[in-house]
This record gives sequence, structure tokens and C-alpha cells, in this order.
Amino acid sequence: MLLICACNTGETRKAKEEKTAKAFDSIAIKSRINDSNTQFVVDAANAGWARATQGKLAIEKGTTQRIKDFGRMMMTDNKNMSKALGALADAKKIIMPRTMGIDEQIVLDSLRVKEGKAFDKAYIAHMTAVYKAAIKRFEDAAENLPDTDLRAFASAMLPKLKKHLALCESLNQ
Repeated sequence: MLLICACNTGETRKAKEEKTAKAFDSIAIKSRINDSNTQFVVDAANAGWARATQGKLAIEKGTTQRIKDFGRMMMTDNKNMSKALGALADAKKIIMPRTMGIDEQIVLDSLRVKEGKAFDKAYIAHMTAVYKAAIKRFEDAAENLPDTDLRAFASAMLPKLKKHLALCESLNQ
């Protein structure tokens, strides 16, 4: 953004500098607000893609019906969450990623090479850690995001995230 100050307006140099500094501060604040909202959407979308894709893998590779059922729930719930988040992101003019991020892909690849009980154990341990972190991120977002609609979305998702964590912990026993 280019700021132009008119000459000979009767403003002192110091007043012009203060006005310009306030304008730049305003721009910086708007940028930070936009960045935190966007970062939340991108992170949540990446996590949703990853959990849905990892859920599909659990359906294929899980050794127990409980693991397979949990994987199916991950696919369904995270696809639904992604749809709701996508609609909200569209309304906010935030571009959501359409695939999972590199870090999530690395985890998926590491799970793909595991077989049998080793897969079950690695998958559930990973999902437990993921949901603990997700709950913290969504609690923070529900309280601190600048956008009220995104705060409401984060708050609305917390009960489901907590339910998923409880299921992970029960599968881990």
C-alpha cells in the first residue's frame, strides 16, 4: 500500500510522521488478524485431510473392527468438518488447501509401511497425540481468533474433538 502525504497542509513534519505511523500500524494489525484467521483455516484443513486419509488407511490396514470403525468415523467426521470449514472459508475469502500438507503426508507414508498390530499401535498413538494438540489449538482459536465466525466454528468442533480423543484413548488400552 502506498501512502501519500500532501504537502503544505499545515501539518507539522512530526504530525505527518505520527499519522503515517498510525496508518502503517493499522495495516500491520489488519494483516496479523487476517494471518491468524487464515493460519487456523489452513491448519484445520490440513489436519482434516490427514485424519480422513489416515482413517481410510485404518479401514484398509486395521486388524480389529474397532480400529476399522474408528477409521471410518475419522473419514466421515473429518470430511464433514472440512465441508463446513470450506463453506466458512469461502465466505471469508480464505483459500483452503485442497490436499494435506507435507508433514501430514510424511506421517501417512510412515503409517503405510506398518503392518498388523504395529500399524494399529502407531495409528492410535499418532491419533491420540493429534487430538490432544487439536483440542489445544481449537480451544485457543475459540478464545482468541479475531473472526467471530471462526471462533464459533472452533468452539462448535471442540466436543467432537474431545469425543475422538476419548475414543483414541480407549483404543490405546
